[in-house]
Formats: sequence, C-alpha cells, structure tokens
Amino acid sequence: LHVLTNNAVLSASDSGAAGAPVVIQGSPGGAVIDRNSGSGSAYGLYLNQSDCVELHDLSFTSGYYAVYLYYADNCLLSNLTVRGATNMGIYLSYARSNQLEGVRIAGCLYGVFGSSADYNTLAHSVMWSNANYGVYWSSGISNSIANCTVAYNASHQIFLSGSQNTLLMSNSVVVASGGGDYCIYFGGGAYQGDYNDLYAINSA
Repeated sequence: LHVLTNNAVLSASDSGAAGAPVVIQGSPGGAVIDRNSGSGSAYGLYLNQSDCVELHDLSFTSGYYAVYLYYADNCLLSNLTVRGATNMGIYLSYARSNQLEGVRIAGCLYGVFGSSADYNTLAHSVMWSNANYGVYWSSGISNSIANCTVAYNASHQIFLSGSQNTLLMSNSVVVASGGGDYCIYFGGGAYQGDYNDLYAINSA
C-alpha cells in the first residue's frame, strides 16, 4: 500500500517513445496507490502531456480523479483496479490513441470519462456500481468499446454527447436497471454497434 500526500505527476519530459515506453509496473496482485484525499485537485496519477507511458497491475483508491490523462497520447493502461474516486475513475482529456485493457472501475462518480479524447480503446474491462455514468464520451472521435461489461451504474450506463462524438462498440454487455436509466443515452453524436447484448430491466 502506497499512501500519497501529493499528486504523482509525469510531465512531457517523462514521456517515452514508440517502441520504448516508460513503464510503471505494479505487483501481480496489484500494488495499491491510495491518494488519501477526494478534494478537487487530488489525483492518484496525473499524466500531464506525458506520452507513451504504460501502467500495469496497479490498484487506485480515493482521489478526485484516480488516473488523469491530459494531452497524453499512445499510453497503455493494463490490469488496473480503480475504486472510490470522488469524481472520475479514469479521466481522458484531449488524450488520443490510448488503450485501456482489463480495467475494473467501481464506487466512483464516473467510471471512464473522455472529454475531447479521440481514437481511444476500452477493452476487456468492467465498469459497475458507479454513482453516475459507467462510461461518458464527450466530443470524441472514433473511440471504441470492445468485450466490456458496463452494468448497474446508478444513472446511464454509456452517455454520448457532442455532435462530433462517434463510438464503436462490439461484443459487450450493458445492463441498465431502474427508472430513467438507459443502456446508451444519446446527447449527440453517432454510435455503431455489433454483437452487443443490451439489457434494460426494472423500468429502465
């Protein structure tokens, strides 16, 4: 367990390169990083314009954003567990061409939140029991969800907004439960799906 009193930050000077990424490797059981604060400026790990970074086998608890990618491109987030962030579990802001693989997010306000983030892939991941949306894509181009489960989040499971937003989804399961909840809510943009199971239960 690593308890942080300040944000862990990687900046542009900490970037890797194609074929030579910077790698942060946790333990096989998932090294735990606890930000120990949910205030609006508390981040578990902040990639600030840091490209070509790989995160493996890590667990994050607490923080306003547990993992925050800002203008961070071509990163790989693999086998991460995120719980208890007071806002976003993983926040992609102006971040492009990142891969989120084997991510599990629960107990946050939002699971994965993308804002003006393009060409990102979310695969083999589970977003459940978050207090608002499981996945929120806002004004992003050609983001994709594949082989994921998004279920039992308190509001809409997947929310799309912004006229330029496009989402491709395949081989995924989405479960909305409760009045006013949607499997996929369109506030704008376009969706293309193939081989998905969408379940709306309990008046959703």
